[in-house]
Amino acid sequence: MPSVGRRKQLLVLGVTAAVLGVTAPRASADNEVWYWACQAPDGSALKFSPASPPNGFQFVGSGGGSINFGGANACDPSAIKGALAPKTQGGAVEGLAQAAAVFAAPSSTQISNVRLSRATHGFTAPQATDNQTYTVTTANSTLESLSRTTATGDLSGELTKAVANGPSSGDFVRVAVKCDTASGNVPCGNDGVSFDLSRLGVQVTEPGNDVAPHVAVGGASNPMAGQPTLDILANDSGVGLRDVTASWEGTDQSWTASFNDADPAKYANCQDLVAGGAADLPLGAVCPTAADVKLKIDTSKLSNADHVLVVQTRDWAGHTSTFRQTTTILNNPDLGTNTQTLSIGTSGITTTPGTTNTGGSSGGVAGASSQTCNTPRLSVVLADKPYKVSKGVPVLLSNKRYRFKGRLTCVINGKRKSAPKRARIDLQNKVGKKTIDKSGTTVASKGNFSIILAYTSSRTLIFRFTNADGKRSQVSIKIKVQKPKKKKKH
Repeated sequence: MPSVGRRKQLLVLGVTAAVLGVTAPRASADNEVWYWACQAPDGSALKFSPASPPNGFQFVGSGGGSINFGGANACDPSAIKGALAPKTQGGAVEGLAQAAAVFAAPSSTQISNVRLSRATHGFTAPQATDNQTYTVTTANSTLESLSRTTATGDLSGELTKAVANGPSSGDFVRVAVKCDTASGNVPCGNDGVSFDLSRLGVQVTEPGNDVAPHVAVGGASNPMAGQPTLDILANDSGVGLRDVTASWEGTDQSWTASFNDADPAKYANCQDLVAGGAADLPLGAVCPTAADVKLKIDTSKLSNADHVLVVQTRDWAGHTSTFRQTTTILNNPDLGTNTQTLSIGTSGITTTPGTTNTGGSSGGVAGASSQTCNTPRLSVVLADKPYKVSKGVPVLLSNKRYRFKGRLTCVINGKRKSAPKRARIDLQNKVGKKTIDKSGTTVASKGNFSIILAYTSSRTLIFRFTNADGKRSQVSIKIKVQKPKKKKKH
């Protein structure tokens, strides 16, 4: 998966699923977007400065050809005008004379449809020896053309035409008038031809299969409560990222954030020109291709049970990537009481007064608690910020101390409660094929525990609790360890 940048938020790893979720890209059927120059689909003017046109615009005038604009803002209120000058002082224009407006499609796309509002001038009087032509071309096809040697009249109105598949990068639309003559014996004519261009619409598609955004989702811990904030890191190789929506499956609750919020000034022109339907953007729009946004969600209306969190990330072409995670909601957990009552001989616990039942030597809760910790559930949190995240795996610095926090709960008397104090959490390190037992820790109040670890090499950490009946809850966290980079000497 392409890199989506360094995490800025707590990396949480849960019991039943990795919380840093890597999505499986899934393409949607709506995979096209329209780009517009001069006018939006509703006829409103799209202004730009002729002195510094947007990305993708190019205007060419040479050898007696020129491009002019109707005012200070191109396309508003008049059209882009391309013209060839007539021959001067009784002589012919030699070599190449041209006037052209070129509109490039965004990288990694190909043009599928073109709409032009245009008018040509000067083709009403055919001349057998005149080389002046008008053409509309893409990277691999000619959409329309006129020549003064064969023309029977000028064009006006709108051209709408589907385009055969062009290159997946470097596609363009070129509107031009040209006179190409090898010598003065072939004149370009006494009257120059011209065109007006008042609107251009270009529909593009992203070819290939791997076109959906690549996404990582942080902050989706298990269990979850309150109003957590999801950290959405995404990148897109095509037209750019649009928005992300989180929802609880089976409910009407959802939350949406725009990737433009990552830098509103930079992406100010990345706005849909027409609400609803297919995406319509101004040609030359700059949309985010890599961004990190925060999205706050709410769990307060959910019952304390397992629920499915769905996060959908969408690009401007309509492709989506979907992240799903089943997580336990614990908004009002029953933490039980701070005392335990032991009824000797009546609760299935065989002990002798004055002695202690240790519950075995392979982990678990000391004394009577080992018997009552049924269906243990363990969660672990990397509480300190990692150096970075690589392909979904936290990267820690060699010999640096990192705190891991966790919580153990049990089903006691039919209710899930915090594990009693002094329950032992075992720790193992798996390096390659070898697994080594390490010193673990014990549970403090309310089922919580904490341990500080430092390593010099990559491994998998295995946190494990085992009750007296041999029932086990285990969390495995893979970590990479990297030596700090040496500072360059100046």
